[in-house]
Amino acid sequence: RGVRIMRNGQGVAASMMRRQVAARGASVRDWECDYVFADGTVRHMVASAEPLRERDGTAGGSVGAFLDITDRKRAEESLRDADRNKNQFLAVLSHELRNPLAPIRNALYILDHANEASVEAQHAREVVRRQFAHLGRLVDDGNLPAVRAEINGAAAAGELPVGRGSRSQKAQRGKDDQESLHRVTLPRTAAEWR
Repeated sequence: RGVRIMRNGQGVAASMMRRQVAARGASVRDWECDYVFADGTVRHMVASAEPLRERDGTAGGSVGAFLDITDRKRAEESLRDADRNKNQFLAVLSHELRNPLAPIRNALYILDHANEASVEAQHAREVVRRQFAHLGRLVDDGNLPAVRAEINGAAAAGELPVGRGSRSQKAQRGKDDQESLHRVTLPRTAAEWR
């Protein structure tokens, strides 16, 4: 007849159809299945059926109801996709926000321990300014859609501009900041601090 009844990817035998099961005396509630039509259309259905009892209590037939839940299933899938996209967005955003924090943390350590007028302290201040500006550009409402677009596959990794320069250039600047802070030589004695 051009319709196959499927459940969990498997065809359902005629004897296992819910009305036939109910006709043998069993109640059926909220049994989900898919109607697959010859043209490839799939309709998601939920079925319930009750046996019709003879005077002696034996099953003499059944009555059933089918409800098309295709729209609900599509909405549920859409919600799952949106949740998945949100989680990916938050993971990338979290990563992007953490990247500038390591150079800032190291620069603060340098500032706490180096002479205020030293070249190292000046470089540390520049790193903090640059990384702080990067954070500001990143959380600016104008750039969040760009991050989201990258997550959704609208831009190839390393090619999406956020603020000045490409993401790969910004990552390299952050790496350079991190490495340059690691190369700082601190004084060994208290007298050398001043």
